[in-house]
Amino acid sequence: MKTVAEFMATSLLTAAPRETVTAVVRRLTDHGIGGLPVLEGGAIVGMVTLKDLVGQPPYRPVREVMIRDVLTVAPTERITDAYALMDSRRIGRLPVVDHGVLVGIVTRGDLLEELGRLTDPMTDLPWSGTLRQEAADLLKEGREVSVLFIDLDDFGMVNKLYGHVVGDRVITAVARLLREAIDGNSDVICRYAGDEFAIVTTRTMETATALALQLRQAIVATDVPGAPPGAVSAAIGIAGGKRSIERHDIHYDATVDDLITMASRASTMAKRTKSRILHSSQMPTTVRVEPAGDRVAIRRIDLGIEDGQGTATVEL
Repeated sequence: MKTVAEFMATSLLTAAPRETVTAVVRRLTDHGIGGLPVLEGGAIVGMVTLKDLVGQPPYRPVREVMIRDVLTVAPTERITDAYALMDSRRIGRLPVVDHGVLVGIVTRGDLLEELGRLTDPMTDLPWSGTLRQEAADLLKEGREVSVLFIDLDDFGMVNKLYGHVVGDRVITAVARLLREAIDGNSDVICRYAGDEFAIVTTRTMETATALALQLRQAIVATDVPGAPPGAVSAAIGIAGGKRSIERHDIHYDATVDDLITMASRASTMAKRTKSRILHSSQMPTTVRVEPAGDRVAIRRIDLGIEDGQGTATVEL
């Protein structure tokens, strides 16, 4: 298995805790990068991203806005584990540290293409790297895509009641029927996680929904040795496929991640519905808003830490 050392960037830009927000924002934008490690005395003490800095007072020191609980990886870390860590924490980069010394930075983008070539040995399906890359490429071509997120129901209980061997049979059986049901000309499938699968498709919303119905019926009808009839079921969430205007200035990778997130959330909510299939646009979005006259307008909040003491200034 390839390691982080083979993909990390070793020509490093860093920030210092006392540098201002303005200085670090300029460095990030000048070099077209999204984040920097913050070093003090040669040791990494934080991470700062462009997202953290936007909207901050320009002369505020970076130490007051940086992320202090920094996740790091070793150069010997497997790329699958490094990517899984970034994916689970929804972060875009990891400092690479060897015996306490910062030796590189690795990003999701650095690993994505390579991971797309890797497949799950149990199902022979690719992992999510392939799906993400294919979806981003389709968006770049101006194609419309939808994401189907298939989440098996109560899979942990299947493992507990019938054993992990039967659980593995369930995963391989579902993977096989999904692979046989899709059309290679319009669909890309992956094993997303333990009991989750995802499909990116260029089908219309109507045909994508029909595919979801077909897949769910096939999963429910699956016969798995060692499991009683009806033990296997799934909920399916759908996102995308409803764009009505052209995209401009789009961040393709972020759009793909958003679609996957929305489809995943829809699959969770679909478990509460009769059909067990739900489009993200059908999820409730109602938020109770108090009348404007009953609220206090906060114009600005400044938070700071100096010599271990915290301060907060609120302007109303």
